[in-house]
Amino acid sequence: MKSRLSTRMFSLLVLLVLFAGALPLVAAQEPVSKDKIEQALLDEFNTSESGTANFFVVMDEQADLSAAYKIDDWDERGWYVYNTLTEVANRTQAPVVKYLAEHNIPYRSFYTINTVYIRGGSMELASALATIPSVQTLRLEGYAQIDPNAIVEAENGPEAYGWNLDTLDPGNADYGMQAAQVWDQYGIDGDGIVVANIDTGAYYQHEALVEQYRGNLGGGTFEHNYNWYDPTGTYPTAPGDNNSHGSGTIGIMAGQTPDLTEQIGVAPGSQWIACKGCASNSCYDADLIACADFI
Repeated sequence: MKSRLSTRMFSLLVLLVLFAGALPLVAAQEPVSKDKIEQALLDEFNTSESGTANFFVVMDEQADLSAAYKIDDWDERGWYVYNTLTEVANRTQAPVVKYLAEHNIPYRSFYTINTVYIRGGSMELASALATIPSVQTLRLEGYAQIDPNAIVEAENGPEAYGWNLDTLDPGNADYGMQAAQVWDQYGIDGDGIVVANIDTGAYYQHEALVEQYRGNLGGGTFEHNYNWYDPTGTYPTAPGDNNSHGSGTIGIMAGQTPDLTEQIGVAPGSQWIACKGCASNSCYDADLIACADFI
């Protein structure tokens, strides 16, 4: 039986390059500074038919999380990181949010990167935000592209685990991860760990993924809240995948057949959650950062 599980590791290195700002418009007679507006955003304003663009206003202050490394308790560390990120974002974004709200301009605030996202903003708006001293820069929204060649059909074989988890033979282009040796020698297979991906989604009922899904409560009952999020709106209520790449990367992380005889993933004892940061082949910055906030 074939399953669309990718056989190559995909590290979606999300370059969350964004930008921030806010405060009242300057008087008409005062010069407008464009020093903080990146050239690509200026070009988009000049070339788009609507004269608008999707962009980020990145705040100059970013949260200092260095103290988190000294916190041994995992829950305490997690709350410290979350509270620090949100405190800095709420405090520094306040002038931006106030200005946008007063002018009825829709926006979205993010905190993993201290930035405010504006869809379809004008040059006039960007110029006003660029005058704010606390704004670092304004940047055009970009996107990452998934290589269609990374999506392949994988044949389920009778072996206990896939070649990529055991074989290491660079001479034959087999760059295995040697996960099986870790299981055997150290007894570590991911048990007690929750892993996550930001990708194209997940076939959560796939036979190699369903048992490890954290939202699987057993008996055919699932809880998707806090286990799945889709900012693209493609699968708002339950995990889905219209590309297969995300299902493949989850398989590489945690895949294992229900009979526990065929390990596809590096950590088959772990549980997984997921966020759909890629609508299909393209992964826009706003969706990727929304997923980062969710994770």
